[in-house]
Amino acid sequence: MAKSFTPGESSGSTAGATPVTVIPAPTAGARMIRSITIYNEDTANVKATIQQDDGGGKTKMATRELAPDQTLLYEVVQNLTGVQLMEVVLAGAVSATEPTWKASWADLEDVV
Repeated sequence: MAKSFTPGESSGSTAGATPVTVIPAPTAGARMIRSITIYNEDTANVKATIQQDDGGGKTKMATRELAPDQTLLYEVVQNLTGVQLMEVVLAGAVSATEPTWKASWADLEDVV
């Protein structure tokens, strides 16, 4: 059975200690994570976490302290299914500018 491959991407800014969805749950089949980046545009260090939310709990996938102008790159082979999604969250408020993020994925579905 063949698979269809539909790319997707999103970008935005963090919201301090409030989790922000960067890769939404798939609507069907599986969603393969390609990459997530977080860039610290602030003038102070920030602690950024990338986490998976499965609807019943959250699993930290990567946590890093980012100095100003540093980027966290998360590249893994990981599929999301059902209600699973990926979020970014900071350990607290920023001093001036929220870090920005970019995410890319591919939807995988069986083709008959």
